[in-house]
Amino acid sequence: MAEPTSTTGIIASLLASNEGAGKLSFVIAGLAGGIISMQFIEAMSLKQRVAAVATSIVLADQFAQPLSNLLGAGDYAFGAAGMIGLFGFSATGAVIKGIKEANLAGMAQDFIGSIATRISGRK
Repeated sequence: MAEPTSTTGIIASLLASNEGAGKLSFVIAGLAGGIISMQFIEAMSLKQRVAAVATSIVLADQFAQPLSNLLGAGDYAFGAAGMIGLFGFSATGAVIKGIKEANLAGMAQDFIGSIATRISGRK
C-alpha cells in the first residue's frame, strides 16, 4: 500500500493502526483539546493552527491509552486524550511565540563570530 501524503491520509492511517472501542472518543477528545488550546496561542497562521489541531488528534489517539496505563488510571484514558490535545499545543504555542520573538539572526551572527574568533586565535 502506498504511503499517505496528505495530513488527512496520515491521520487516517494512524487512527486505523489502533484497535478498540474508545478510539473515536480519543479522536474527539484530542480534537476538542486542540481547538480549545488555539485560544491560548497567538500569532499562528490558519495553516499552523490546522496543523496543530491535526497533530493534537494524532497525539491523543496514539498516547492517551499508554499514558493512562502508565499512571495507573486506565479508565481515564478519555481525559488523558483531552489533556494531551489541550496542553500539548499550549506549550507548542509558547515555543512558536518564543522563536518569533527571538533575535535568531543576531544569535547566529554572535555564534559564528565567536567560532571565527576561537579559530583565528584573536580575542
